[in-house]
Amino acid sequence: MPPVRLKKAMSNTPDCLVLFSGGLDSILAARLLQEQGLHPLCLHFFSPFFGSPGKIRHWEAVHGLKIRAIDASRDFITMLVNSPPHGTGKTLNPCIDCKIVLLRAAREIMAATGAKFIATGEVSGQRPMSQRPDAMNIIARESGCQNELLRPLCARHCPPAPGCVSALVNLEKLPSISGRGRNAQLQLAKELEIEEIPTPAGGCRLTEIENSRRYWVILKRHQNNAGSRTVAELAKDFSLANLGRMFADHRDGFRHWVCIGRNRQDNQKIMAAKMDSDAILRLPFPGPLALCREGKSWPQEKLREAAEILASCTTRHGGSAVDIREGEGMTMRVCADRHAQTWGLPEWRDIREELRALRRQKQQDKKNTAAFLHNADVSASMTDEK
Repeated sequence: MPPVRLKKAMSNTPDCLVLFSGGLDSILAARLLQEQGLHPLCLHFFSPFFGSPGKIRHWEAVHGLKIRAIDASRDFITMLVNSPPHGTGKTLNPCIDCKIVLLRAAREIMAATGAKFIATGEVSGQRPMSQRPDAMNIIARESGCQNELLRPLCARHCPPAPGCVSALVNLEKLPSISGRGRNAQLQLAKELEIEEIPTPAGGCRLTEIENSRRYWVILKRHQNNAGSRTVAELAKDFSLANLGRMFADHRDGFRHWVCIGRNRQDNQKIMAAKMDSDAILRLPFPGPLALCREGKSWPQEKLREAAEILASCTTRHGGSAVDIREGEGMTMRVCADRHAQTWGLPEWRDIREELRALRRQKQQDKKNTAAFLHNADVSASMTDEK
């Protein structure tokens, strides 16, 4: 085979995959492997809760990396609605199970691309939930990646690297970073001449209380309706929950909920998120619009309440009654009313208490199961002795 064709074939087959969030740690992990002459393929996973696939071209140009966007919504949402096995952090963030989901997906891509191992930007001791040594061991084991996983920034603090890694990577040249500080990463970025340093933001919307209040509405609505929404529909619901102002009716398990734009950009995104079963409410003058999820099947009194909430989001009518148009059909005249006692988002303290109750129940179920299995073993042992 001619040398030029051999070179091209090698560049099209990655040596390894790197979980790439766009944060400094993942940039460093990929660049460290590049420095050793490897060809990493970066996987940028995204969902309604995390990821910025629109930035991929910029990252590729700035950092000289090859990056592929991967939609992780289906597997992530399936895990989230079925209660994350390893629980959540301070809000709704299932950090351990998130990393397990992403590594499992990366492992499938590894088999398809011919890559030899998977690397992440994890740093031992950096995050209190998912980057403790014990949690990192759980992630490696339950994702099935323990035989092909490398954490370049803290490889010396992890178990010995598998053979497929040590055959390609000089582990002695990797740094030994640990803890929650960022100085070591910044120094390494300087040495690698990385000029564009991302801000140390969390990146996951599930870590924020206000977003978690919105997502809780979607989760409870799904549970209260016996899991009636498909994963694809839930993905659209969670994406819509990221937009504008959100109001949900507390009286019926959040079955009725509405998103109202804050500005023209919000209005455009909300319209783009519209499904055939939704109802759109509009003011007779430029201003916010409202999307009622599955609003075409709402009773008239619910639509009127949503229209009154929409009217309360603008002062242009001067406090008088205003006409609200539902799609291209009916028009109703309403007065502004926020319905604060019945519509809104649940308080975080109430969500937190329910989460704690769920965790206690899960712990009790584990104890009951362990006790049952123990008693069964004892009974079997006594039977054998007889």
